[in-house]
Amino acid sequence: MAYALVQGVFIGALSGIFEGFYPGIVQTAVLGTFATAGAMFAAYRFGWIKVDQRFVRIMSFALIGYFVFAMVNLGFALLAGTSVYTSSFGWLIALVGVGLAAFTLNLDFETIRQGVENRWPQELEWRAAFGLTATLIWLYVEILRLLAIFNRD
Repeated sequence: MAYALVQGVFIGALSGIFEGFYPGIVQTAVLGTFATAGAMFAAYRFGWIKVDQRFVRIMSFALIGYFVFAMVNLGFALLAGTSVYTSSFGWLIALVGVGLAAFTLNLDFETIRQGVENRWPQELEWRAAFGLTATLIWLYVEILRLLAIFNRD
């Protein structure tokens, strides 16, 4: 419960800041998040995206790589006051973040499917729901960042 409260305050504050700089951006980001999540669910449900061992391996390496990049970028932002997102190709990196978050939804869908199939206990159901929620929040933040980059100029 405490985590949900903190996460809600964080997302609300972040949304408020972005809305102050770019009026209307939050509504667009929310719609973009729902549209992306719906499209990814449809692609998963209709079998257009297969979540197999190869997909999981590729996504794992991509997520680790993106995490390392994010930590290095954060270090530069804190120490040098500059971020790759302010460069001329920042939108491309933000787009990669949106793509990774979107494709991570498929991992969550597969986890939930396996849980239903195998009749997992309730505490594992909560973990799957938490994972899906965390991915949706990450997707929203990445879309918000991408929209801010496009609205910056």
